[in-house]
Amino acid sequence: MARAPHRHRVKTRLEKSVGSEEALRIYRRLVKHQVDQIPKGWRIVIQYTPAGAEDEMCDWLGAGLIYRNQQGEELGERMTGAMDAVFTEGCGPCFVIGGDCPGLHRTVLERAANLLGGSDVVVGPAADGGYTLLGLRAPKPDLFRGIAWGTSSVLEETLSRIAESGLAVSKLSILEDVDDLDSWERNRHLLG
Repeated sequence: MARAPHRHRVKTRLEKSVGSEEALRIYRRLVKHQVDQIPKGWRIVIQYTPAGAEDEMCDWLGAGLIYRNQQGEELGERMTGAMDAVFTEGCGPCFVIGGDCPGLHRTVLERAANLLGGSDVVVGPAADGGYTLLGLRAPKPDLFRGIAWGTSSVLEETLSRIAESGLAVSKLSILEDVDDLDSWERNRHLLG
């Protein structure tokens, strides 16, 4: 899940501290790093927004990936659409990740895949109360409905939904997204 790299549309909290050009540069670096961390042989589908940015995304992140416009108004709808498309094509399991967690490196992704072998859901908790990764073995659209996206309760609400559904869940270690200058300064070293 990624936004096209447009000024004033990405990393807006970070932009307040470092300016729009630097925030855009950091965002580009974060997402490119994340794509590069996906293990070889995994099918990569970049779900992007806004509509019409496919050429721009391809120029930035490279050919050989699958690019699809995100569908839906709110994040839960867009995540459901992204995962449903993968499962409808007969592919799976499926992970949805963002592009702003430098600690979500290849070994963490491989661990998540291994955990998903024995669980219905794998969650990578984020330090801000959200999550950095969510993996499913089968479609579960109810997990994404009615969540207060962008709040510190996203993880808690999602885990409650998982429990209510009777699904087996595995959790990864807590990692931090880059949202502002402090989180950037704590995590920039992870980009190498």
